[in-house]
Parts: sequence; C-alpha cells; structure tokens
Amino acid sequence: MDDIRYSVLLASAFSLLLAFIDVPRQAKAGIRASLSAHFAFYLLILVLGNVIATVLASTVIAAKIPGPKFFWSAVLGVFGFQGVVKNVNVSVRDVGLLTIEEWISRAREMAVATAIRRQAVAEQVASMEIAGTIKGHGDLNAYVLHHLGPGAVASLEKVAKDNGADPALVKALSLASQKPVEAAALAKHK
Repeated sequence: MDDIRYSVLLASAFSLLLAFIDVPRQAKAGIRASLSAHFAFYLLILVLGNVIATVLASTVIAAKIPGPKFFWSAVLGVFGFQGVVKNVNVSVRDVGLLTIEEWISRAREMAVATAIRRQAVAEQVASMEIAGTIKGHGDLNAYVLHHLGPGAVASLEKVAKDNGADPALVKALSLASQKPVEAAALAKHK
C-alpha cells in the first residue's frame, strides 16, 4: 500500500512539474503570471490522468519490475497516460466527440492565454511604476537621447505639449515601454 501512495505522490509531482514547465514556456510568462484558475484546472486534469494511469501501472507491474516499484509505477503511469491521451477517442453512437488529447489541449490553451494576459498586465504595471520613478531623474533627457536616439527628446516633448501632458512623464513612459531593462536600471540608479 505504501508503494501505491508513493507512486501517486510521485506521479502528482511529475504532473506539477510538467504543468509548471509547459504553461510558462508556451506563454513566455513568469510562473506568477501562469498561476490561475485555468492553470489549476489544467493541472487537475494532468494529475487525475497521471494518478489513474499510475495506479493501474502499479497493479500491473507490481511483481514484474525489480527496483523501486513506486518509482517505476509513477514513470510508467505518467508516460502511459501520455500514450493513452494520444490514442483514445470519446464517441457516442459512432460520432467522435473529442479525444482526451483535445480536452487537455483546450485546458492548456486556456491556461496559456490567461498567463499571457496576466504577464502583459504585470509588464505594463511594472513599466508604469518605473516611469513614475524615473520621471523626476535629472538626467532623464540624456538617457532618452542615448536609448531612444537623436530627436526623441524634442519629439516626445512636442507630443506632450500638443496633448497637454507632462513632458517628463511622456519621456519616462516612452523609455520604460521601449527600453524596459535600461529604464529599470535607471530607476535603481536614481
């Protein structure tokens, strides 16, 4: 019984690892942006499938494989589930509804889309915070000139004046959005 518990725990850990690698990588987002209800749903599907496959694998291979049976049960369960996912169709009256792979893909796509959206919001908030920090920097014009090129200072000041905006904030926002790494360094240097 302990072997099955350890197998289930290990399969759950593999599922967690797969989800934490897959969603942030596909979304090109940080882990914090990836955590959402959609991510939890995707993780739940992975864990359930991998745990069920692991329990089945542990009953089939219990006496056949030497070594740590809980480890091999989890590995074979996780990889076995991936094989099942690719080859099983759900049909009603000979009409294919969805494959398990499509269900998992849709859950993953929702998690990835949410992560992309959350990452974009986080980046925008960070950009605005940095702009607020650097707008009062005495050498802001020099940094804008250096990083955004000749004519950027005059152009941004004209845009600000024509629209009744704060020129320093317009320059800081431009620098923070176009050159976020450099603007963040300037914010720390302030």
